[in-house]
Amino acid sequence: MPVGLVAVPLARAVLRESSLPGTRIDLLGMALATCGLVAVVWAIVHGESDGWTSRTVLGTFAAGAVLLAAFVLWERRARQPLLPLSLYRIRPFVLSSVVSVAMYFGVFGSIFLLAQYLQVAPERSPLHAGVLTLAWTLMPTFVAPLAGALTDRVGGGRLMALGLFLQAAGPAWLALAAGPDTPYTRLVGGMVIAGAGMGFAFAPTAAVVLGSVAREHHGKASGANTTVREIGGALGIAVLSSVFLRYGSDHGGPEQFVDGLRPPCGRASPSSSPAPCAPSPSRAPPAARPRIRRPPPRTGPRPRPEGTPGRGRTRFDAPSARRRKPGQLPGRKVACPTFPPRPLADGRVPSRVSCSQI
Repeated sequence: MPVGLVAVPLARAVLRESSLPGTRIDLLGMALATCGLVAVVWAIVHGESDGWTSRTVLGTFAAGAVLLAAFVLWERRARQPLLPLSLYRIRPFVLSSVVSVAMYFGVFGSIFLLAQYLQVAPERSPLHAGVLTLAWTLMPTFVAPLAGALTDRVGGGRLMALGLFLQAAGPAWLALAAGPDTPYTRLVGGMVIAGAGMGFAFAPTAAVVLGSVAREHHGKASGANTTVREIGGALGIAVLSSVFLRYGSDHGGPEQFVDGLRPPCGRASPSSSPAPCAPSPSRAPPAARPRIRRPPPRTGPRPRPEGTPGRGRTRFDAPSARRRKPGQLPGRKVACPTFPPRPLADGRVPSRVSCSQI
């Protein structure tokens, strides 16, 4: 609340209002898109608590899909659509949207679990845990301006790829280092790396989105990219929370919480059990395939078909078309068993290249 109260008057004083003459709001498209996205996000958020296969969640998903399909059909017919579908024919715009979904999927889900982990292992207050996460969330403030300056020189695609790589390396660091009593100094490195990845992805994504569409579509393209980002964040929290509850718990102490942060076969805590990695007793291992005996590799020279010339001094060699002189006819092949070759009947001596008799 305090940040919002300060930001609203500053935005009204600094930012200029932009509008396009001769345009109007697509009210029907806005209603269809809003209702469809609300239904999809509601189903994602309640999927873990109500069950992903429950009637409520599946029905809400179906209703959201129907509303979004109706939105697409209306946008194809509207004279002034809320979201021109032609934007999705532009490859940089589509790939930037995919990067935004992937980035927010990992960022929201990881920080959601990390903030709770810092309150559990060891026990801290919510305010203290939030202050410790600033090593992650403040890094984009310093890295994003640098990434924005490098976008025109290096290219937005390369910077976004670097950002995604760092964003994957940071949570991997945290998953390997996290423990029931891990000191904060062993975790801060992963947070800094993940925050730098956010900064390297944020600025190039916005630049690529706005640079790939016409000026009159900047607002619509930016709004579409922001929408898919928020959907990716909601989906990341829901999916990663489901994975966490599958392998751990938030009511069983730091050990079980740490178990939920790590892959099932990569947990290093003392309380972890190797049972998930071992074969189940009720499922027999697959039968071994019979080994096929193959003959030993051949060490001697390969046999040649009958009539094939050898590679020694008795090789048959005729002058090729490239070596023939103008007006020269291809000659009859004769063997040259010895070298230097013997003179012919008319006294001529064959050349060293071939033993052809003209």
